[in-house]
Amino acid sequence: MLPCGKFCQPLFSATMATDATNAGYVDTLGYDFAEIVVHGPTHAANDLPATLKLSHGTGTIASNGTDIEAFTGGTSVVAGSTGFVIPASTTVVTSGYAVKFLVDCRTRERYLGIMYTPGTATSHEVAFTCNLYRGEVAPDSAADAGVDGLICEA
Repeated sequence: MLPCGKFCQPLFSATMATDATNAGYVDTLGYDFAEIVVHGPTHAANDLPATLKLSHGTGTIASNGTDIEAFTGGTSVVAGSTGFVIPASTTVVTSGYAVKFLVDCRTRERYLGIMYTPGTATSHEVAFTCNLYRGEVAPDSAADAGVDGLICEA
């Protein structure tokens, strides 16, 4: 059986105005791996998020962290600034838009921050969730796992 991970409540979930940047963070203390998922509505190819990036730092203000180049999106990959091209909506996610970041936390500072700015054409709902894995101690209660109920197979 795979070890139980810790679910972090949505880092933020909001209706975002056009060109409004939202940022959130997750505390990775005691965990080696993070899976962060950005959820949003399907959008036109010409209305990609303007900002989609991860940072890391010693504090809880995401915008004060240091950008992680590999997890900084742009319209093209540029050495020293962007590590991936922000993807367009595809038919893979039929009910909206989703991007997953898989982060090795062992080489990062304690807090991971995420910043997202919608494209210029529309405002929309967006949510971010995170699961932490490979903890020093596996969660053995719902509270430790970050959920209301923890059901494990015996």
